[in-house]
Amino acid sequence: MVEIGLEPVQITGREYGLVRLLAPDTRVDVALPTACPGAPPCPTEYFKVQHFDATAADFTGPIETIRIPQQPKLKGDRFFSNIRDLIDAPAGAAGWYVYGARDESGVFTVQSLQPRQLMQLTPDQVILGEKPGRHYLDRDNWQDTPARKGQVQRGLGSPTAETEAAASTNWQAGDNALVIHVFGGIGGDNQELTPAGTVSGHFAYGLAQVVTEPIAQELQFKINYQQIYAHNSGGIISGTHDWSSYAGDMQRGWLGQRPFSDIVVKLDYFTEPLQLGATRLSLFEQLLIQAQVIAARYRTGDGTGVATVTPATSCVQDSSQAMFIAIEQIRTQAAADPTLQTYIQDHPNDPEVQKIDQFATLAMNLHQALSPYGVIRRDWESNAEELAGVNARGNPLATDSGLVAGIFSWRTMMPRWGQDDIAYIFLKNGADLWFLRPNQIGGFDPTIAPIPPTALFGLIPVVSRVALRAARSFAVPWWSTSLLVYSGLALLLIVAVIPVYGRKSG
Repeated sequence: MVEIGLEPVQITGREYGLVRLLAPDTRVDVALPTACPGAPPCPTEYFKVQHFDATAADFTGPIETIRIPQQPKLKGDRFFSNIRDLIDAPAGAAGWYVYGARDESGVFTVQSLQPRQLMQLTPDQVILGEKPGRHYLDRDNWQDTPARKGQVQRGLGSPTAETEAAASTNWQAGDNALVIHVFGGIGGDNQELTPAGTVSGHFAYGLAQVVTEPIAQELQFKINYQQIYAHNSGGIISGTHDWSSYAGDMQRGWLGQRPFSDIVVKLDYFTEPLQLGATRLSLFEQLLIQAQVIAARYRTGDGTGVATVTPATSCVQDSSQAMFIAIEQIRTQAAADPTLQTYIQDHPNDPEVQKIDQFATLAMNLHQALSPYGVIRRDWESNAEELAGVNARGNPLATDSGLVAGIFSWRTMMPRWGQDDIAYIFLKNGADLWFLRPNQIGGFDPTIAPIPPTALFGLIPVVSRVALRAARSFAVPWWSTSLLVYSGLALLLIVAVIPVYGRKSG
């Protein structure tokens, strides 16, 4: 038996390379795919490519023919990925990383695609200052998403840097950062259902590392997602996924169907452990560990065999539970350490000690966002006690799927709310943010279009923003009368809006 400290990372492909697509290879005498987006005939699956030469730092390497299979049609008459007009795809301007393996005849067969441009540390726009950063987060990050179909956009925000160059050079090889991931919806002629004008999307945390990529010999992001994922027909398994497995995989990855927003967060006293004498505190490490614990629960359905989504148990709710438990773990660890306060008092000039107040403020802001009414969900609190080891009764981990539990953590009921609110908390605490935004990239599918994730009623003009601001204006110290009034107002708003929208939209 082999034991490892953390769960293994799910990847796609045994080999990978960096290539530029040159032209379809029509010399390969095989039948064309029978089903693909757009008008027949379907394009060939075989492409001439040229490899990247690290010495020349350009695509001057060997030329060969590879196969990029056209995937079959799935439920909803949509394709997870496709190869139509792939050579002309804007996202491939800097080349593609191809992940896969060679078939029995020696032809490299692609299982996953990753645009090199997306991971390069070369922003299209730099945003300096907290207020402009908040505006970009709130408005510009998802602006004109349908019109940007097939494109990659990259923004870099810094609340502290004084120049664009300083903001860029703050990211160096070896840096670790938090990823806050959200994907949007599918619009166009073959759109998915958007009930009550709401595009829920999907949420996950993850780890980004700045690495020197071995082939291109340049700084890039390497991303692993902590996917807390309910059982699904696409076969995505809850757990830790490399980017190639979750995003770029051509059989189950979402990159060709949906727009992504990966906000990469760098804040030294969050991503780097605080070493206070013999005590080591790392909220970031705890978050990744607790996300893996909850992902494991989803894989087995807490022992039932089935993991489903409810108002209180979902990707965003339980990713947020992982954050809450991580905060409680750090709090318990600090309170149980008799030497910690002594060390802090005896070493006031220690740089690590001087970060304590900032660390505490960040943790408090995150805690308040996760319990906006000052009432902690019972299942979150119980699970925090179990994992912290302060409850020795041996009870199983708790799950509350009720609507009231969801209301107690309403800021994390919608992926868009979760990403925007958590990212803003980090921004106002001094974090630098990278915005990585691929918009339904790869081959061209004329039947679909990317649309942003929304808050409740997000596709209904004005209503969504009014509802969000009304919700944020309430602070409920106790749930009885005030919460009932709030819930009643919310229901009245829904009753007033949905019939009108329903008649208009059909």
